[in-house]
Amino acid sequence: MESSKTKGLKITVNKQGSPYYLKVSYPLRFGKFTEIETEDYIFCFDLNNRIKFIQGKKETIGEQFKLNCAADWIYYCVAGYKGVYSFLGEYYLPCFGYAKNPLFDIYSYNTKLFKNIFNAFLKLVQRLEYIIKSDPLNEINQILKAIITVNHSEAIKKRVEEFYKITSGVVTVLPPDCRHVDYEVIPLNITYGCLYNCGFCSVKKGIKFKTRSITDILYDIKRFKTFYSADIANYNSLFLGEHDALNAESKIIIDAAKTAYNKLGFQYSYMKNPMLFLFGSVDSLINAKKELFEALNSLPFYTYINIGMESADNTTFRLLKKPLVSKKIKEAFDNMLLINQKYMNIEITANFVMGDMLSDEHYQSIITLSKSAGKSFYGKGAFYISPLEKSGAPSSYVQKKFLWLKNSCAMPTYIYIIQRL
Repeated sequence: MESSKTKGLKITVNKQGSPYYLKVSYPLRFGKFTEIETEDYIFCFDLNNRIKFIQGKKETIGEQFKLNCAADWIYYCVAGYKGVYSFLGEYYLPCFGYAKNPLFDIYSYNTKLFKNIFNAFLKLVQRLEYIIKSDPLNEINQILKAIITVNHSEAIKKRVEEFYKITSGVVTVLPPDCRHVDYEVIPLNITYGCLYNCGFCSVKKGIKFKTRSITDILYDIKRFKTFYSADIANYNSLFLGEHDALNAESKIIIDAAKTAYNKLGFQYSYMKNPMLFLFGSVDSLINAKKELFEALNSLPFYTYINIGMESADNTTFRLLKKPLVSKKIKEAFDNMLLINQKYMNIEITANFVMGDMLSDEHYQSIITLSKSAGKSFYGKGAFYISPLEKSGAPSSYVQKKFLWLKNSCAMPTYIYIIQRL
C-alpha cells in the first residue's frame, strides 16, 4: 500500500479492505482498491482503475453510491439504520435507478445527493488532469491517468457492451442470497429460460428452458477472465444462471462450477470464503438426485440454491398462473429441510410473493409451511418475500404486512429486493 498527498488529495494505491464480507452498520470496504480522499468525499477505484464507490464525509456520512459491472448506480441508504436489518438482513437499503424500492418510496438515487456526488466525481477528474500535467511519468500519476481514461463515459459504455455480449443481455435478477457477498458475483449462464414462465413474473424472458453446451460455457469463462482482468482478484463468487440452473444436467452444473473456480483463480482471490449461487424451481429440486448434492457439497464453494415457491395455496397458484399445487410445495420444502440438515456446504432458501390482491389463505399457507419445519430447521435456510410489481401497494402496506408475516413465520424471513446486473 502506497499513500501520497498532493494538491489537497490523499491518494492510496493498493489499499487493502476486508477479505471477508462482514455485516456491519458502517461503510466497510472489501477487497483491494485505490482510494482518493478529498475534503468532502472518498472515491474508491477497483484494480482496473474504474470507479466503484463514492462516499460522502460530511452531511452524507454513511451514505454511498456504488457503480456495478452493468454501469448501474446503486444508492446504499442507511435509512437511519432503523428497521432496515429486520427487513433485509443487511444494514443498508439498496436503491436503484431502474425500479422503485417497495419499502421506502422516498428514497431514489435521482436526488440532489446523487447529483452532488456525481458532480464531485467530475470535478475530481478535472483535478487529476491538472495534477498529472506537472509530472506525467510519476508512478502514481500514471495510475491517475488510467483512472481518467477508463472512467470516461464512452469507455464505460463500451465496457457495458462487452459485459452484455458475454451475458447475452441484462442479468434481470440475481438470487437474494447474493446479498451475502454484496452481489459481487460473476454471472455465468449455464441455462436459458425457465420451466414455468409464470404469468405474474416480470423479470424472466418468457423463453423455453434449455441447457447450454459445455463448450459455450467454457468459452464464456475465458471471456470473463479477460473482462475482469486485474480486478478478478476481488472476486470469489459465482452465479450460475439463468432462472433454473438446478434443472441442468448434474455434470454441466459441476463442471461449470469447478472450471470457473480454477480458470478464474478463485483460489487466489483476496476475498475469502467463495460462494456459489443458483436458482432452482420446485420441480428441479424434487427431481434432483442425491449424487448432485454430494458433488455440490464437495466443491470449494458454500452453495446457496434459491427456490421459487411463491405460495402454498392452490387458489393463489391459479391467480399467479403458476403450474404448481400445494402438495408439491410441501414436498419441495421437506427436501429443502433435509438437504440443509445433511450437507454442510449447501443451503437452500425459498421465495414467496406478497401483494394486496392476495388472500389471507395465501399468507396463512406460508406461515403453516414454515411451522411444519418443527425442529428440522437446524439454523439454515430462509424465506424471501417479494412484493408483486403489479400490486401497486404503498410502502406503508408492504412494511406492515411484511413485518406481520415475518413475526408469524418460524423461518428467518426477509424482503427480496430485486437486483439486476
